Amino acid sequence: MDGQIVGGPSWMDTDRFDILANMTPGTTSTDMNAMVRSLLADRFKLRVHHEMRELPVYALVLARPDGKLGQKLKHLTLDCDALRAARLKGEAPPMPPPTPGSPPDCFTSIGLAGGVTSIESGGMNMADLASSLSHAAGRPVLDRTALTGFFAINLEFTTEPNAVSPLGGRPPGVPLVPVDAPSLTTAVVDQLGLRLESRRAQTAVLVIDGAEPPTDN
Repeated sequence: MDGQIVGGPSWMDTDRFDILANMTPGTTSTDMNAMVRSLLADRFKLRVHHEMRELPVYALVLARPDGKLGQKLKHLTLDCDALRAARLKGEAPPMPPPTPGSPPDCFTSIGLAGGVTSIESGGMNMADLASSLSHAAGRPVLDRTALTGFFAINLEFTTEPNAVSPLGGRPPGVPLVPVDAPSLTTAVVDQLGLRLESRRAQTAVLVIDGAEPPTDN
């Protein structure tokens, strides 16, 4: 996202590479992220550090003074962290295959079809929702709702001008096609009972100190 990754040589914005990597069955997302970091450091000699900078952000807040939520945001009694941990240990049944319109417990699907982005979840916390909205909003979205626990979510919206969907941006030169769906800011209010409030805040930034093009195997 613009402003959250800075620095680095110019070739990083233009060059593309085919990477073949394998992982063993049962590899967790945490392990996979560590493996990717190791690959980038080893093959690309990537050196980075983190720092905080003040950037434009959106705060995700309650839209109504009485705190009433929208019809497509429902609080769940599920503890998705506990359920995922139990599934990893084999102490809970595996997640069933996703069904359109009815995602399994604690499963989140983000899709893009016909110019409409959809976020469907059978259990998502507000921090993860804010993160999922960041790309579509074009700037970081921070959870300031004070809502705890997990929620069933069904959100549909069009992509904002000059922003990208959670699945990535449009190819260069391809116009934004009008569709019969509300904008992100309108959908968040009408469907979820939340609101995106423009602010400035200290935000984590990844600074690239150096990198080198990799050599072929």
